[in-house]
Amino acid sequence: MNFRSNLKQVLRDGRRNAFTILASAALMLSGCSSSNQTETTSYQCYYDYVNSKAALPEFDGRLFWSPDSAGARLDVYVSVRESRLKYGRENNSFIASYSCVVLLSGNGGAPISKEIDRNVILASYPEADQNSFDAFLVSFPIKSGEHNVQISVTDNGSRQKASRFYTINVPDVVDKPLVLSDIMLLARYDSLVQGRKITPFILSNVGLLPDTLKFFTVLSSKKSSEDSLFIFAYRIINKEPNVPTFNVQMSAYQPMAYNPCGNDVDTVLVYRHSTAIDSKEGLSFVFGSLPKPPPGNFLLKVSATNNLGDSATTSLKFQVHDKDFPKISDNLHDMVNSLNYIAAGVEIKKILSEKTDSSVKANLITFWKDHGGLAKMVQYYQRVSLANQLFTSCLEGWKTPMGMYLIVCGSPDYVECVGEWDERWSYYQSSSQNSMTVIFRLAQETPNIGDRFYRIEQVYSTVDLWDYYVNQWRTPY
Repeated sequence: MNFRSNLKQVLRDGRRNAFTILASAALMLSGCSSSNQTETTSYQCYYDYVNSKAALPEFDGRLFWSPDSAGARLDVYVSVRESRLKYGRENNSFIASYSCVVLLSGNGGAPISKEIDRNVILASYPEADQNSFDAFLVSFPIKSGEHNVQISVTDNGSRQKASRFYTINVPDVVDKPLVLSDIMLLARYDSLVQGRKITPFILSNVGLLPDTLKFFTVLSSKKSSEDSLFIFAYRIINKEPNVPTFNVQMSAYQPMAYNPCGNDVDTVLVYRHSTAIDSKEGLSFVFGSLPKPPPGNFLLKVSATNNLGDSATTSLKFQVHDKDFPKISDNLHDMVNSLNYIAAGVEIKKILSEKTDSSVKANLITFWKDHGGLAKMVQYYQRVSLANQLFTSCLEGWKTPMGMYLIVCGSPDYVECVGEWDERWSYYQSSSQNSMTVIFRLAQETPNIGDRFYRIEQVYSTVDLWDYYVNQWRTPY
């Protein structure tokens, strides 16, 4: 069945299947087993925060607002990584438990809190499988306006607690003739006799999904109509280069003064699809699909217009990384580009001068043999992966200013918070009194500290320690 006929059939049965779809999703998530924030003040150093995450429960969350027969509902999906919980052994099983509190507040109403207690029972120790998650769903009736959602997960074994914060704007749907809900990406959806069963995609990296991205959104119509549905996918491109220029030919730094996580971006259309649908009065479900785009930042937009001239639009921003992210060992493009921090431009061009990936990789290995040595090559890309784990937001972590200094200079010897906006990293040369201090300025303040982005404000150095650290990479053992 092609996309258009499939979509029309689903929409004809939309009202009958509405309960089945959402109820089956809730049932599926409530029993299945398969980038976090600590409780912190705004003055906690960002470096201390990101380093503490490894000792905390790790989870992903997704908010999905949709209209229903009673007005509107907010579904909060939570997925907890099983390997980051503390387990105890009982007989032949490993058992962990945790609690999750979801707090809804804002829009002038009294806060609403729901607590979920979960047990995870595994036959083998979970460190062997880093990609198993325990997932569940919490739902709230909700009014129009801006709402805040805090998700807190506490591991009962270690008593460690991680939290994340979200803000969502729910439109006023009472008098609108046509409304589209949020968009939810799907890990899969199955056709059943009673309707459809959905498995929402809750993880951060869309690159883990198959080559075709599937999604759905809820269409609310006050009247039956012939509608035109348009699906667009845009690539979000920063107007400034992502990677600052640092290499052995430059002793001075080029500050990253722009904010890549802001809204000042260009969009480039990469996918467009349109179809005509028959929608009935009430709720209908729109299932769609598009080819998975290459790594990057994207915007998925769905628009509906009926034959009466009414329209509605909904959109979703998402990121696509390689499936092995945050590792880059199989991403030749990033392996070469991240080398820009310690290699001259002519060296980068020489590595990329070959036409085949195998030849480029051979040139890359030759560079390391001639300079730092293969052992340093392994260490370098381990730091790139670590920078991705710690500092990724709308940019891969290795492209950020903090990621750059972590890769080239290592972890700072001393970190100091300066008020609410600045953070200082200090490095000391062990064989002398030489030192270097890098001041990072907060460029984007968000409720969730994990979404913050810093730029380089100033660098103080008694000597050119940047060249010293670069030469440490380029000199063989």
